[in-house]
Amino acid sequence: MNNLRHFIEHTLSKRQAQQPKLEAAQENLRELHDQLMHLRRLASDVTASDDAPHDLRQRAATLVNAIGGLEPQLSEATAKTANLLSRFTKKTINIGVAGKARQGKSTILQAISGLDNRVIPTSDGLPCTGAKSRILHRSHDPHAEIEFYTEAEFLREIVHAYFEELRLSPTPTSLDEFQRSLPSSAQFEKPQEPPLFSYQRVLKWFGVNNPQLATPEEHAIYDKLKELHANLGAYRSFLSRSPQRISLDEVREYVSQEDGRKRYVAVRCANIYVPFPNGDVTGLAIVDLPGLGEIAKGHSEKLVTSLQREIDAVILVKRPAAGGDDWFAPDIKVFNLIKRAVPELDLADWLFVVLNVDGQNIKQVEILRSRPPKIGSEPRLLVANCLQAEAVRQQVFLEVLQHLEKNLERTDQRLLSWLAEQLAHLANEVSAVVHPVWDYLQRDTVGTGDYQKFGELFRSFLKRLRTNLDELTEEYRESLNKNAHAAEFVAAVNEACDNAETTVPIPHAAELKGQFHDRGGWKAVVQEELHHLRSYLTHCLAANLDRKLAGMVEEVQQQVIQQVLAEPLDHVLPPEVRDSTNPRQKLEAFRKLLDPEDHPTLIAGVDYLLNFTFSYQSHFHHRVRQAMNPLDPMAIREEGDDDPVTVIAPRSDDSRKSEEVARGLRSFYERVVWIVRKHLRQEMENDPMRTLFALVEETRDQLVRTREIERQWERLLYPRRGEIWPREFNRFAAASAIRREWQATIDTIVRTIDRLRSTLV
Repeated sequence: MNNLRHFIEHTLSKRQAQQPKLEAAQENLRELHDQLMHLRRLASDVTASDDAPHDLRQRAATLVNAIGGLEPQLSEATAKTANLLSRFTKKTINIGVAGKARQGKSTILQAISGLDNRVIPTSDGLPCTGAKSRILHRSHDPHAEIEFYTEAEFLREIVHAYFEELRLSPTPTSLDEFQRSLPSSAQFEKPQEPPLFSYQRVLKWFGVNNPQLATPEEHAIYDKLKELHANLGAYRSFLSRSPQRISLDEVREYVSQEDGRKRYVAVRCANIYVPFPNGDVTGLAIVDLPGLGEIAKGHSEKLVTSLQREIDAVILVKRPAAGGDDWFAPDIKVFNLIKRAVPELDLADWLFVVLNVDGQNIKQVEILRSRPPKIGSEPRLLVANCLQAEAVRQQVFLEVLQHLEKNLERTDQRLLSWLAEQLAHLANEVSAVVHPVWDYLQRDTVGTGDYQKFGELFRSFLKRLRTNLDELTEEYRESLNKNAHAAEFVAAVNEACDNAETTVPIPHAAELKGQFHDRGGWKAVVQEELHHLRSYLTHCLAANLDRKLAGMVEEVQQQVIQQVLAEPLDHVLPPEVRDSTNPRQKLEAFRKLLDPEDHPTLIAGVDYLLNFTFSYQSHFHHRVRQAMNPLDPMAIREEGDDDPVTVIAPRSDDSRKSEEVARGLRSFYERVVWIVRKHLRQEMENDPMRTLFALVEETRDQLVRTREIERQWERLLYPRRGEIWPREFNRFAAASAIRREWQATIDTIVRTIDRLRSTLV
């Protein structure tokens, strides 16, 4: 048992380590499904559009059908992933026990768990266990916890199963609706024998069954549905309850269907915690799987779900009839059910058929044992008297445990590998569907046959754009030759210098006198005030001239932008920007349409235009800085130049000389302002025009005159031709408008299938 505990812990640990991969696969499948459905809707819209090109409509129709063909594979992969995730995240290794009524299933469960009829009912009559039970080892505190269906789960998994099987309508959408009445049931009532010479009797004579008449099985299923409907009041109050802890003595009331009990219908699972008689097997669970051979709908579905999601080994109990028995069709049907639930595994990997031997059927047991069923993969046959607990322990329980210990890790890996192969196959299938469309879009063949028309319109567009920018450049060249904007700049210089002279920040005489005493002499006062005056003058010039220069640049930028984004190019802008009165906002929106790989030179030109700056500090200050030397006590002076500190500061340090100091500071300041004004007006008055001309000319060169620029414009405009020239390309507009959405969707699909391929590697 110590080895068993280690095996259980090791196996559960390895399984749980796969959880992140399986969750990632599940998320990728969900994303793939959503994107494929989105692509299918896009393709359906194109198929129904008269404006889309014929070639594109044909491809869209093919794509709709191809994606529809992928849905079963996608659904299967999603279900398999969910099943394996559920199997690998459970906290126990589960052995399921199944068998038809009176075969010995309950007695084998009792022998393994040590429980008796109070918890695991047995009967010689009809099936007595109606709800699934999970029996888990716990060394103390024996009890049970009952999990109930919610009303929605019960309606979906049980009631709807009947309606679908019997083709009844309308399907109830609530339990109240189900409780009110059942649909018309005339076809399921006991059929009346048709008149001797009726049409139906003639068909019957010739062995032809009327398809309008229900089969015997359907009659039996309908009787079960009527029973479910009639007894709804007996079990409805238990639906949607929270899990309920009960004693072992109460378990029978919730799992048994004998003696008219009905609670079991509402029970999803009964978890029973007891100490097993075979030692500490913590982490192991025995699952009672009811439903084999029962007519009630939902039982076989629940059995299949358990096999897919939680069962690691199946013990199928069969008690051969003493009067003669064989592997009959119902047995083969059960084998098929188990195989169909998890087709990735051979039956020999996880199915154990226990031949229940008693004093009467020894011969038949030996016959069946010597002739295993021919079903492609032989299940493991075990023989035991299920009434003898020790025989069950030695010949069944330990055999199954030893098999699991040797083989469960291998079968787990087989399940993972099979799922990985299925996901890779699905990824390949999806790739085969979407890549031809992707290649088609990449070749820019949406609208094949319109390229000649595009070429004409494109050449006309580019010629007009070049002409407009050339003319704007010539206009600014002429303005440069005529010294245009010079008077405007001179006026701004005069305004700046006038402002600098109007409010000169020279302290009053009394304040200067205080500074004299504080700094211990006039030279120190004069030095500091000269620094202040120089800084103030620089600030005045920058504040006034920057405002003017920025306005001049903005005016030129707007003129260039209006030429570039004129009709019809403005059609590519988002609707919310297209009607904006802010040219810069339009150009910023246009910039977002450009791709660094496809349009590098266009991006450089647009960025140059957007980011161009022209200011006093960047262009003029360093050129007039020498004229400010008289206000810089630290400047290096040539021979003969006056030292402002020596000139302004009185020779005698007399505090009464403050008026004289103020006059000296003002005189030097006004002299510097005059010199700066002269420099700016006479030597730099045409600089703004030169700069504006350079802005226009450089933008023109980058947008229409550089090498490869024509190809970059073509790569930008061709995919959007339907938006730019809607009248000329009306029948291609729809295809052009959705092309980028198609590409984005397919891009996402390609990335998702790439992740899917590597998820479980």
